[in-house]
Amino acid sequence: MPILLFEEKQRFKPLWIWILILSVMSITLWTLYKPAFSMQSIFILSMTMFIHIAIIVFLLSCQLRTEITESYISYQFYPFHTQKRALTWATIKEAKVRKYSPLAEYGGWGLRWGFNGGVAYNVAGNQGLDIELHDGRSILIGTQKPNELAEVLAKL
Repeated sequence: MPILLFEEKQRFKPLWIWILILSVMSITLWTLYKPAFSMQSIFILSMTMFIHIAIIVFLLSCQLRTEITESYISYQFYPFHTQKRALTWATIKEAKVRKYSPLAEYGGWGLRWGFNGGVAYNVAGNQGLDIELHDGRSILIGTQKPNELAEVLAKL
């Protein structure tokens, strides 16, 4: 069994995301609130609450996991990936830690397709593991531990 050299688990934690979600929820509920409730307004209010709660549960369930061994790099962005995806070192042309612009290069955070054709998995920040494969594809995996990750890559 390969020895684990690096491991990271990340979740959507930025305060601004939760402030934005709660603000939109509050404004929506305030707009839909009517002193004289009808069955239609109760239904709309219930559906709106359900959608907001579903978004919150979805964001809370998201987790980006990264592992590096001497044999492979694996990543999993749950719930989009139910299993780890592993890239053997033989398929990797180059792997490096770099600073990037989530908005300018990928249009934001989460599971994103870049304007350059690559794919990014990120939950926060602007540091990531940039992987270029021999087949021309590129994958960027966000990290909150760029120094530790760079040290591991340097050893490999």
